Amino acid sequence: MALRNIAAACLGLALLAAPAMAQQTPQQAPVVKTPDDLSDAQMDELYCIYDEMAKTPDAVARSIIVGDEESVASARVIHTVARTTCVTKHKWSAEQADVAATVAVSAILADVTEDELRKLGLQDKTFEAMMKIADKLSAADFEAMLSMGQKKADEATLERVRKSLTDAGVPKDKNTMEAAVAFLQGSMAEYDAVLTWVDAKFY
Repeated sequence: MALRNIAAACLGLALLAAPAMAQQTPQQAPVVKTPDDLSDAQMDELYCIYDEMAKTPDAVARSIIVGDEESVASARVIHTVARTTCVTKHKWSAEQADVAATVAVSAILADVTEDELRKLGLQDKTFEAMMKIADKLSAADFEAMLSMGQKKADEATLERVRKSLTDAGVPKDKNTMEAAVAFLQGSMAEYDAVLTWVDAKFY
């Protein structure tokens, strides 16, 4: 459920409501204020690394699901090649490449964990409820979720997030809950990176 496939609706819908567009003449480019304002071409650029990595989905998915040394090393090579390809194609700065890479890795995490959750029986209604959780998190918990992977997860934050996921209809068994936490974290990180891209006007 990558952001590009659901029209920037994965979380924070209120932030995206009724985007304001400046009056345009044929010579003027659209004003980009929210992810919804990005053109198809701009979205294609932003998701370039994601699209390149998605050409070998099984190898990338294995690195997330299995996590063994060999599969992780393979995924890193795929990521490096994808990043190099997109930097060359779009003439990105290092900062632009970093943001696009965050979008790609986070979106893939969300995709893979969504697939796992659907195999475990989760339905659209539960995913819709899960998407609303981020809007209800405190600023501290939101930042803690975004930092997962860079530092040790805060257990108190995780407990609150797990409670919210349970309330959304996610079963409490360990495998399902771990996948749900990863899905939420990936979706949040992806969306946050897209906002960074828009805020910095990387297009």
